[in-house]
Amino acid sequence: MTSFFILFQIKSNPHGHTCPPGGGGGKDKSKLAKTRWVADAILDWVRETPTIGPTALHGKLFEKYKINVQYMKIFYAKERALDRINGPWNESFQLLYTFKAEVETASPGSVVEIDKHTVKYKLKGKAMEKECFRRAFVCFKACWQGFLNGCRPYLAVDATALNGRWRGQLAAASAVDGHNWLFPVAFGVLEVESEESWVWFLQQLRNIIGTPSGLVIHTDACKGLETAVEIVFPGVEHRECMRHLAQNFKKKFKGKVYDENLWPASYTCSLRKHEHHLRVLYAHNPLVKEYMDEHHGKLWSRSKFNEICKVDYVTNNLAECFNAKFKSVKGLLLWQAFDKIRQMIMVKMALRKRIAETQYVGHLMLPSLIKALHAKARGLRMKCIRPSTYEAEVTYTDSKNREWRYPVNLATNECSCRQWQIRGKPCIHALHLMTVIGGEDGEVDQYCSEYFSVAKFRAAYAENVPALLGKDQWNIVDPGFKLHSPVLTRPPGRPRKNRIRAGEEGRVKKQRKCKRCGILGHIARRCTNPVDASFGEEEQWAAANAEENAAAEENAASLEDNAAAEENATSLENEATEVAAWYVCNLSIFCICSLFYRWLSLFLFDPALG
Repeated sequence: MTSFFILFQIKSNPHGHTCPPGGGGGKDKSKLAKTRWVADAILDWVRETPTIGPTALHGKLFEKYKINVQYMKIFYAKERALDRINGPWNESFQLLYTFKAEVETASPGSVVEIDKHTVKYKLKGKAMEKECFRRAFVCFKACWQGFLNGCRPYLAVDATALNGRWRGQLAAASAVDGHNWLFPVAFGVLEVESEESWVWFLQQLRNIIGTPSGLVIHTDACKGLETAVEIVFPGVEHRECMRHLAQNFKKKFKGKVYDENLWPASYTCSLRKHEHHLRVLYAHNPLVKEYMDEHHGKLWSRSKFNEICKVDYVTNNLAECFNAKFKSVKGLLLWQAFDKIRQMIMVKMALRKRIAETQYVGHLMLPSLIKALHAKARGLRMKCIRPSTYEAEVTYTDSKNREWRYPVNLATNECSCRQWQIRGKPCIHALHLMTVIGGEDGEVDQYCSEYFSVAKFRAAYAENVPALLGKDQWNIVDPGFKLHSPVLTRPPGRPRKNRIRAGEEGRVKKQRKCKRCGILGHIARRCTNPVDASFGEEEQWAAANAEENAAAEENAASLEDNAAAEENATSLENEATEVAAWYVCNLSIFCICSLFYRWLSLFLFDPALG
């Protein structure tokens, strides 16, 4: 007997999908969307924004395809999409030598150093070895020249964790220009924060900038960094971050006396005031002196800063500014991160150079500084006794009727408060004397440090970082060996992108609302504000008309329920009609096909009909 098959092809289906949006998996998650398909779906989004996160991609996928994909599936799909766009991650480190060649060709004098080490391993019982990436250092010529020619000799050094596949550290040395704007000098990546890695980074930096006069290096609680600074830059002024010092100090000593004297001892520029606050701390607890000498031997008070640097920062916030500015590049490939940082520095340098050429023409000092000093000089209530033209004894009376006297000498740019010598800008006592003198001799421009001049600002941004070709246009450089990815030592858990801030770093405190006046910041028992006539009327009206409001809400709810029920009934009727029509149509087709098959069987196999 011969078998026959009849095939049917459905060309259109007028009825919509009834499958759940998630694909029917557990917890409404799609099991049908595989990692390969998700990578294809998100490829354009990742190419447009390489730093986009899995959460944002999840929203885009649900918005476009109405599917709910697992977080980790999107995470691995993004890695696969990045590999398609930029090439395999393991091979991206080889491009660092090409990036080095492009930078040094476009900007002679720029430095890109790459450090590697040999890793030995066994494969199928055979001893083998390979060259693995360890650390890198980048310093553009425009950055180190601008630092030496136009910035104050101050460097804030810090590192922040990368959050890509390699859990290295993004290290940076940042300076500050006359406008107190961030000026990146050098940056790089380290395998880990250790004494060895920091010594290597700082040695590369010293080979370029040397040791300028009055150089200050500001660090925080980085592992190995304090020792590395002493090794590479012996004799320079080494400051430690006051915020980290105070945070560690509070773990050991708690009380009002410490809060009232520790930070003032750091902020004051007067050595006498600094010693007074220390005497109060030592008298309250003799263990404070032993603790400070043992654990915090670096400089942390303005009263002991040198008078050449002209930077009075007691915290290392400048380094935190760099970390926040370039936070978006920490998840990229290394050559991508370096190139992105180069572009961001280029844009900022071009903008500031344009400001210097257009807005500062004809000015000796930076206009914003002069404007701020003129605002400080207005309304000063002080007494001035002048033994000579440029010398005076300025007396200030505080709210407790105490007299504070400060000898000022305009000829030597000195004041006994030492703020002028440390900051490079006249203090309020010197400003009062200038106001008394008046005329050309009282102009504030001539008494500011040259670091705040327009000439220094222009020198800082005289050159710009080099413009480079795109990656696809690079001439690939072969260093003679294959540079493999670094040995991964990633800790367990998902890496953090945002550092958890301590309470002293500006956490927004929850404010209490006054029940009497409705203003934030105090409670009703201590309220002294006049109460607005309209305050509380809305709540009182709502309480007085609670029954009417409840009845109105019930009526509105019942109307909404009735409308929803009618809409559901209508939709059910429509669906029932469509399903019935579909069944009738399919039943008719099935009957016709059955009759045709029966007739065909009889015609072929019945001898009487044959």
